[in-house]
Amino acid sequence: MLHEDDFTWITAEIAAIASDKACGRLVSVLEGGYDRSALAASAAAHVKALIAA
Repeated sequence: MLHEDDFTWITAEIAAIASDKACGRLVSVLEGGYDRSALAASAAAHVKALIAA
């Protein structure tokens, strides 16, 4: 099971690769889920990591 920290970590890693290999271009796609509060927390963690990148 993935947690918010996992989304933060993988987003930062992918953003670093995009910065190095694709001039920072990145497409962001998240899937849905059944647990709305977990989905909201994961999406927020993802967006915060994108902003920080």
